[in-house]
Amino acid sequence: MKKIYYLSIALLAFNSFNAQNKKKDAEFIPVEITKENGETENILLRGVYSPRHESYVGVIGQSYKPNGMYPMNLHFEYKNIEDIDEESDKKPEIKKIKFNDLKKIRVLDYQQDDIVGYEKLKILEFDSDMKLGHKNYEILAPILSEGKINMYGFDLYINNFYMSTLIYLKKDGDPYAVMPIDYDRNSILKMKASSERFIKSLRQIGGKCTPFSNYINELEKKFEKESVTKEMARGSWEYSKKVRNENKETNVPLSKRRRELDKGSHDYTVNYIQEIVDVYEKNCSN
Repeated sequence: MKKIYYLSIALLAFNSFNAQNKKKDAEFIPVEITKENGETENILLRGVYSPRHESYVGVIGQSYKPNGMYPMNLHFEYKNIEDIDEESDKKPEIKKIKFNDLKKIRVLDYQQDDIVGYEKLKILEFDSDMKLGHKNYEILAPILSEGKINMYGFDLYINNFYMSTLIYLKKDGDPYAVMPIDYDRNSILKMKASSERFIKSLRQIGGKCTPFSNYINELEKKFEKESVTKEMARGSWEYSKKVRNENKETNVPLSKRRRELDKGSHDYTVNYIQEIVDVYEKNCSN
């Protein structure tokens, strides 16, 4: 059964600095964690954020090697809920938990309702020779939808400008995710390679299902005429313009117009990938 998470903000903002590099006085927020050993626990966690918090960063990562995209040996600070005593002046002990020990995080409100969920992803990639390998980092990524294929994603901002929405897919129960549009590898000079990676990623995650494999074949033929990168860039721009033009407000501040365009690009990208996931959902048994 597919479950889609509708977040309380339009966009998931990415910052290349990890949450641990945010304000030291960042708020401890209620979460349910699932550890790698399967244990679950409700705690107050600092360093992971929800869309309702100003310092929300969207994604948290840890690199395997020095000088990687993310820091190494990451940990989070937390407090046990049962240690909180509002009538006492005694401050609860601040403890630490390693990134490596976490599998999932559900950010909760104080009524124990979900705000956003994170899942730790190990990610496969196709290198410059299209050989299958592993990325040198793991991420805790927001969950966008759950089903036979789960979708995760966040928006990439550089210097406060929206660049793209990064999407990851993982078949339910599989140990590894794929990144269909691999922005770590793709180049505007090699659009054909981006289409090849896109197709290979889909085959990796769902190619054993015959109806879905046939659907991938049709996509592959389509991308011979126009690369997936070019198609999505064109479609994103057209969709964003439509969203903007449907807004009849006058004298709209530039910042609001930018947010409308960003939201349009975000929605187009998520919907584009979701349509592909839905083909698997409807035609494949598992």
